[in-house]
Amino acid sequence: MKPAAKKRILLLVLLLIAQLTACGTEETQETQTAAETAIVETAAETVDDGKVYDDLGDITFDGQEFHMWLAYEELVGYNMEEQTGEVFDDAVFDRNLAVEERLDIKLTFTASENDFGGGGYAKGCQDIKNYVLSNDTTYDVYQQVQHSGIPGLIAEGYFVDWKTVPNVNLTKPYWHLNAIEEINFGSRIYMLTGFYENSIMSSQSCVYFNKNILTDAGLQFPYDAVLDGTWTYDKFMEIIHSTARDLNGDGKMELKNDLYGYVGRLWNSPYAMFISMGGDMLAKGESNVPVDVINTERNIDIVDRILALENPAEGTCIISDTQEMIRMFHDSETATIHGELRYSYENFRDMDDDFGFVPPPKFDEKQEGYHSWIRHSAPLSYIPITNTDLAFTGAVLEILSMESFNRVTPAYFDTVLTAKIARDTESETMIPIILECASFYDHVLTAPDIVTCFEQKKGLATEYAKYQTSVATLLEELTEIYS
Repeated sequence: MKPAAKKRILLLVLLLIAQLTACGTEETQETQTAAETAIVETAAETVDDGKVYDDLGDITFDGQEFHMWLAYEELVGYNMEEQTGEVFDDAVFDRNLAVEERLDIKLTFTASENDFGGGGYAKGCQDIKNYVLSNDTTYDVYQQVQHSGIPGLIAEGYFVDWKTVPNVNLTKPYWHLNAIEEINFGSRIYMLTGFYENSIMSSQSCVYFNKNILTDAGLQFPYDAVLDGTWTYDKFMEIIHSTARDLNGDGKMELKNDLYGYVGRLWNSPYAMFISMGGDMLAKGESNVPVDVINTERNIDIVDRILALENPAEGTCIISDTQEMIRMFHDSETATIHGELRYSYENFRDMDDDFGFVPPPKFDEKQEGYHSWIRHSAPLSYIPITNTDLAFTGAVLEILSMESFNRVTPAYFDTVLTAKIARDTESETMIPIILECASFYDHVLTAPDIVTCFEQKKGLATEYAKYQTSVATLLEELTEIYS
């Protein structure tokens, strides 16, 4: 095995260990500890070939067909009918073939016709509800977003607890186990996905910066600050204020006419900033019961800092149009934006100015690490109660996750995340840092909401006062659902 390949696999193992070491309690913490031990032992045992293996042995299903429903057509990393010569595409093809031959099955992935966006997500949740209510057994698992109507469907009992699914080993590193700690409660797991879902990585938030603009302003790129732990909100704001320019000299800042220091997107940036500065709405108490931690001094301060990003007079604002934000950065009309790793190869590959990216900033230097929010439209897997063969579903998802971890993830890391999106070695070093600090935001709590605070220009304490009773009721319901 080549040293570079070995280093890459060990890096991925370390990243996954980092995902598991977030604070937990009782059963979740015990699961995490067991998982960490299993990962370390697996790494030591398989360092010769750099792979992690399942424990299912010889298990076959005599040509049975497995059906996965995909939330929208934009999802990638599933269907690949033939080899193309592209490393990533061929890895997906080989992954699917390996799973089908190992289990003697046929994989079928069906993308819905729903749009990529709020209306499409809501329609997708309604579709799932209709399928289950009509006792439609077509789909073994649904890949759907983390928000919209999903929390409601969980509350109404539409999905199976992952802990009851045979042939799934949740101590293996090819599952995104940080989802267990961050968006599941009690002793049950309804929201999870494996490494077959590549958008979990590509959708992680980061801050893009225009190198030319920062250089013209006499500023250093923030790479070193990230590495020495001093990449904070205050330094981010220094860049914003130092790069904004009234280009036409009319004494006021206007989009399209002047150079902005920062432009964000309404339904992404507030969540990315809240998570990156260590914000948390719901924590876990005894037995992983959800606890209200909304109205804390830290959270209130974080939301106030987010509100400060809407100050057009200072060259910083948050808009509702994602594509316009992307265009502004591409056309060098803003020095920085909040974006996702995928923007580099989807939107900025032909950008004239040089750019770099770093993880979103910390609250202050005392904050222990960085946090990168995983966009809420990056799908998770939901197993419906209409599933008639959980042992079959568990085996397929287990092997699909394992083969994806061994074949697709390294190809994605090497040929997409590294080769296609990083324009310099410094940005390349940021990728594992961003992947390591992956974090989910729990959208079961719809009020108070960070975006609502921003839209209404009200602090978190004011919003919390309106919803404190409903929050208490929600926590009671969650405790019952997950207990």
